Amino acid sequence: MWNCTEFFMIKKENNKKEGFTLVETMVTVVVFTAVMSLSLGVFLSNIRTQRAALYKLRLVNETSYALKKIEEEIRNGDVGVTEINENYIEDLLPNQIEITELATYIAEEIPRITILLKTRIKTDENRYAKFELQTTVINKE
Repeated sequence: MWNCTEFFMIKKENNKKEGFTLVETMVTVVVFTAVMSLSLGVFLSNIRTQRAALYKLRLVNETSYALKKIEEEIRNGDVGVTEINENYIEDLLPNQIEITELATYIAEEIPRITILLKTRIKTDENRYAKFELQTTVINKE
């Protein structure tokens, strides 16, 4: 037989609703939004950093190629020292890469020429990736 107290306790347990309160739901939404905002910021920062690194890598590769090509043409006698100017080098570089400085130094005592080339490329954030490269060509005769 049941007594009255046991009946009400059972009844009380059966009336308990399952689920989340509004406060619990709001706290969860706020925490989730904060975590996602931080994660998105880190993700976008990584994308910008990777893009800048790719621009810098392209700049290094293209400038190195141009200077190596000039060095080879000087050694073979295909081009004279006086012919090396910005217009000549711009033909070897893609349009996106700008030459900011070109200097040639000729040493008379030892037949050699040193070429200093400074270039830059515009990145997506309206900033420039810059690169300087120098090479010396020595006549081996």
